[in-house]
Amino acid sequence: ERGAPVRRTATAESAELLTDLAVQGVRTVAFVRSRRGSELISLIAQERLAAVDRGLASRVAAYRGGYLPEERRALEQALHTGELLG
Repeated sequence: ERGAPVRRTATAESAELLTDLAVQGVRTVAFVRSRRGSELISLIAQERLAAVDRGLASRVAAYRGGYLPEERRALEQALHTGELLG
């Protein structure tokens, strides 16, 4: 209103940054405070990436403490090898 900048949530900003970086092929980790935030950023980025390139949507995943250690190691390895971008 009256020329003021539009305010967006940190979740929306993070998802947009993650999406833009994934499109450019940059491996990225977004740190957030909650499990819900992690999953929401991942979901939003996946939806936006699917609109650009369906193959990119599967290259972003949520990573959180509730996963089993072997699940977390698999995600870490996928990010390390470039299979995951974010």
